[in-house]
Amino acid sequence: MLALIITNIVSIFVAWFSFFLGVLNTKKRYIMEKNESIITNFYNPICSLLLENSKLYSNFGPETFNNFNLDKRAEAGELWESIKVEALIKNLNSIRGLLIQHQYFHSNSTIKIVYSELQLHCLAFTLYNKKPNEMYKKFKFNKDWIEAIENDRKEYIRRISNEFKCILAI
Repeated sequence: MLALIITNIVSIFVAWFSFFLGVLNTKKRYIMEKNESIITNFYNPICSLLLENSKLYSNFGPETFNNFNLDKRAEAGELWESIKVEALIKNLNSIRGLLIQHQYFHSNSTIKIVYSELQLHCLAFTLYNKKPNEMYKKFKFNKDWIEAIENDRKEYIRRISNEFKCILAI
């Protein structure tokens, strides 16, 4: 009779422990998938889009026009206008959408300012392209944003890997 009671207690404990491990593994998987989703759906695309726009601007933007004679400047200007419409503005709208969609998870107030300024730049550039004016000067692209966002991405990855190590230790 005592052996039967002990067997039942051990069976209940094993079932409870298995359930606990299952819940813990589900929680680990959920946290990992959520963090991978943020990296995949926010950081990677925003970094890629910023890098693409930066390269387009440095290779085809107005600052490159001085390298050409007058005839070629007009052609370069036309090319730049089509690049703005076909790529730059589309990328800026995508960046703005990403910033709006993922604004909830940023905790660092410094990076929130960077994202807010970038969001305003995206909107201002789009509006400025339709109707040029002097107001745009307040919202010019800041090259430091790319580095700040890349550093935020690296910090996020470091932070979640440390959190995940803590979860794995449980």
